Amino acid sequence: MFNLGLSELFVLGAIALIVIGPKQLPELARNIARFINEIKRSTIDFRKNFTEIDDLKSAAKEITSVMRNTENWVKDEVQNILVEEDVEKTKLKTGHQENPNHVTEDKEKSTETLLKKTEEPQHEGFAKKNKKEES
Repeated sequence: MFNLGLSELFVLGAIALIVIGPKQLPELARNIARFINEIKRSTIDFRKNFTEIDDLKSAAKEITSVMRNTENWVKDEVQNILVEEDVEKTKLKTGHQENPNHVTEDKEKSTETLLKKTEEPQHEGFAKKNKKEES
């Protein structure tokens, strides 16, 4: 960082020994080492904060994406319901206006049709056998 060689360090050490004195030099060296370690910890914490911010940004993007997908799904479902209601209204206007109970009648008719179909024999041989038994 400072590109100091061995001879420059000896000169700095001699000057520090003369200016500060031999009693306070070890204490000053410890304080300088603590200060340097504190700066290192601060830079590490600072970098961690930036990575946490990046993680939060990516999580926010994911949440936004999920919210958009949900919003689109809800819009589609509402649109489908509205279309179904329009179809029902059109059915009411076109042919079933006279009878308000047409929906239940239609269900009853379809149920009756299903019952008749299930009562009918599935195979020709089975049908012939049933006709012989009835006569």
